[in-house]
Amino acid sequence: MATENTHSRTEAEDFGESCELAAVPLALVPEQTQNFICNDLQNATDTTYKNHCHDPVARCLKPKLQKPELSSTHENKPCKLTRLIDEATFTKAYYKTWPFPAVPEAQSLLNLPGLAVSRLISSSTISRSLITTFSVVSIFIFFTTSTFQSAEATLFEQSKCETFGWNAFPVWKYRAKARYVTPLKMNRRMQNEFFELFRGGDRDSSEEDSHEELNLPELHRVSQMCPKDAFFYSLSPNHLEASGIITKMFVDQPSPPEVLELAKLLIHNRHVNPKVWYHGLVGAAQERTDMTGFKLAHPVDALPDVYIPGTLLFKAMDDYRAAAKSKDKGRSNNATSLFTRVKRSPKAIRSKKPTKTSLKNDTIASTFGTIEIGNRSISKDNVESESRGFTHWKQGKGDSDGANVIKKKPKKKKKSQPTEDELFKGNVTEFDDCVVVDGSVGKRNGIENQLWYFREDMMVNQHHWYWHQEYPLNTTMQRPRRAELFFYMHRNLIARYNAERISNGMPLVGEFDIRPGAEIGSAYNSYLADVRSGKFWTPRPPHVPLTDVIHEKDPDFERNIFLGHYNDLYGRLLRSIEVGHLLTGPYSTINIRNTKGIQPLAHTVEATELSVNPLFYDAMGFHNLGHQIIGLQADPFFKSRVPTGVMADTATTMRDPEFYTYHAVVDNIFDRYKKSLPPYQPRGGEYPLRWDGVEILDVSVISQKKGPLNQLRTFWSTRRFELSPGVDQSIHKGDVDVDICAVHLNHEPFEYKITVTLDPCAHTKSNKGTVRIFLAPRYNEHGLRFSMKAQRRLMIQMDVFPVDLRVGRNVIFRSSLDSNVAKPWSKSISEYLDSSKNPTNADYCGCGWPVHLLIPKGTHKGLPFDLFAMITNFDEDYVEENPDDLYIPEPCNSPYIYCGIPWRKYPDARPMGYPFDRSPPKIPIECPPGMGSVLTLLCRIFRFFWYTKVHTLEEYVKIAPNMVATVVSRKLDLKF
Repeated sequence: MATENTHSRTEAEDFGESCELAAVPLALVPEQTQNFICNDLQNATDTTYKNHCHDPVARCLKPKLQKPELSSTHENKPCKLTRLIDEATFTKAYYKTWPFPAVPEAQSLLNLPGLAVSRLISSSTISRSLITTFSVVSIFIFFTTSTFQSAEATLFEQSKCETFGWNAFPVWKYRAKARYVTPLKMNRRMQNEFFELFRGGDRDSSEEDSHEELNLPELHRVSQMCPKDAFFYSLSPNHLEASGIITKMFVDQPSPPEVLELAKLLIHNRHVNPKVWYHGLVGAAQERTDMTGFKLAHPVDALPDVYIPGTLLFKAMDDYRAAAKSKDKGRSNNATSLFTRVKRSPKAIRSKKPTKTSLKNDTIASTFGTIEIGNRSISKDNVESESRGFTHWKQGKGDSDGANVIKKKPKKKKKSQPTEDELFKGNVTEFDDCVVVDGSVGKRNGIENQLWYFREDMMVNQHHWYWHQEYPLNTTMQRPRRAELFFYMHRNLIARYNAERISNGMPLVGEFDIRPGAEIGSAYNSYLADVRSGKFWTPRPPHVPLTDVIHEKDPDFERNIFLGHYNDLYGRLLRSIEVGHLLTGPYSTINIRNTKGIQPLAHTVEATELSVNPLFYDAMGFHNLGHQIIGLQADPFFKSRVPTGVMADTATTMRDPEFYTYHAVVDNIFDRYKKSLPPYQPRGGEYPLRWDGVEILDVSVISQKKGPLNQLRTFWSTRRFELSPGVDQSIHKGDVDVDICAVHLNHEPFEYKITVTLDPCAHTKSNKGTVRIFLAPRYNEHGLRFSMKAQRRLMIQMDVFPVDLRVGRNVIFRSSLDSNVAKPWSKSISEYLDSSKNPTNADYCGCGWPVHLLIPKGTHKGLPFDLFAMITNFDEDYVEENPDDLYIPEPCNSPYIYCGIPWRKYPDARPMGYPFDRSPPKIPIECPPGMGSVLTLLCRIFRFFWYTKVHTLEEYVKIAPNMVATVVSRKLDLKF
């Protein structure tokens, strides 16, 4: 018998995958049992198993699997699995995995041991008392394990849908395209009239007299809250009220022509501050359904002084005026000064123009800090290019304070005109005369100035401003999941900022210390100025102690903030999260210990109009008070009467390094709430992680320039656009056009490649899935691997998009340019007016993360990041729209992950940030190999009593086959 056992075991090993139990000693299987198996197999309809009955390999006791019948259209049908309940199954369970049957008579856990044991009784001589004892112990084990939801699927993490025969199905290739939004037809003449409001130009006396005639009671209130020449900042309660009054005036107009006429009357009215007018007009455009599709000037055109440092604007304008006078001495220049109330600084010295080259919107720059620009040739095989001469922009010295100085090197012999591909690769770049905005302006801000390209990026700050305009504090319309968006958008801001800090070898952002007497370590000077009032935003010196804010005599704020009260608010919020409810009144509460609890919590933290208890949690809210405290620390007792810092305005707050330390505190509040909710489980509970029948085999990124797999290249670029005079027309260009050259980080476009398999018996009605892609740094600044606990909050949402799936293997491609997170540079007024083609897709909305900052900077050697991909069931993710909202067309293409969709519900039913918004689940301990048959069996049963934490992302993706992770590299290329 021993010889037969050895011989059978060897044949089983040669059989490969068809025999999973090669190690089963056949000597322990009675002869009657072997005959029983053979008889059942003879009765089976599968000829394969009939043949195996006479083969020694059949003694490996593999259970029978009946394949489901598939229709010609590959429609999914329920998967019918039948297993033999006999000694074979029981023997297999004893020696390997103990799989349980999925047949109708075995649905109850009580029947499982009985069925197996009853078969064994009829063919074995084992004592009945031992069998009874074993059955009682088995039933006790199953009843005491609360995690048993399905004996085969949950207990032992085996899918009910087994994969087989993939060669019978074709490989489907699918390109996931961007969201399509139908462009709206608009009144071109009226659109141009709206644009003319922002194009500047001097007013004649007749126009001014007509404007003065408009004298409404609401305008007197607006003038009291924010005078025309006041220093405007959006978090001032008085300025916020003034812009709300203007918004209501625009909303109350019967039609867009009346809105246009009122806008013309108010823009030069002596009672209305121009920035209050602009905020009110943008707010009304968000609320009026009949203004969908009308485009207004984006903030860089409307408020250039909020995005371009005042020192650069002032000095550059003087240079251009001087150039205009020297160009035409016979014609006088009537241009007015840029700052009417600011003492002028010495002019920056410029040489002649460098060689001109025709460039489009984006050109390639080269180095960090200083920018080398010029012509370079490149061979076809992409060898190292040879320099032909360049223009060098240096940092200014002394009083020039960061002004750009042009120093031109001698020209060499010209070569052929560069191609567009060479321009993209960064081998050819030249500037005409323009005002360069780069990191040289804030060189005195210390080590934090290394991140100027992120914090001071025009599109980043415009995105934040637009978000708060679309979701204002005081509005008559609250969009769905607005408060949850506030939490998630700001969490991603911190995660992206941390990724940039690691790219620069800096530690993760710390938490702002809100205790009285704590020190604000970082200094910051934005060099921005309000051209209307002629005042600069007050800089913050280093090591400022945190004190109370006594501004009750401040006409813009009229309030005191005591740090003791502020810390009490923080404690009240944490206590409310701990007990699971917010206090709505003296004897009433609202439960937040559920998925939708983020809504009332975030409304209360930010203090919108839907705050549950303004008296208890403060009418200004914990979030808004913190911005005011930091912004007013330069003059906390209102002695100097200087303007606030940049933290007090949504258009400038992201420039300050303390914005991120403070929002780390705010995010801790939300993270405590998320930790109070149960983790997502592999199966069962809210939004389970597993999608049975679907598996992601691989994910990778491919550069469109055919670079190495999973390696992306970043570089420096410039965006050139014409300087606008602004809504208040304070920036007068005279007879000379002024261009801005904004230096920014950029990257080569790339695409994701995701390989997904869909089983015939997967649970899906629509045959659609939702792909979720995240990116996170793999190592900290010291090169140590991030734990899952820390990396969870560093996850950056890169994209979410639906895909069509077919039975078999699906290869999905998705371009980074189609991401539902990002948008390209906003078009200027001149670009809109010059465009004559009818667009095939609607233009992007104002809100959206800039596409040129979609991925972090990386390092010269390459910085590894973890790329995570997950696919979930679209049937469970789908959100049905309100039929009444469908009558209102989408006005623009909105990157909805951070910004939502105007007049639509948020198109994803799962919580924002899923699955990383909650802590990862605990998993059973792993049974080490080589323990022996009995010990392995006991370990597999009792390991569900001992759980371990998920330590790394690699362990996390093992929980569900529809998740996968890989490592990609970010390489900053400075060699052009």
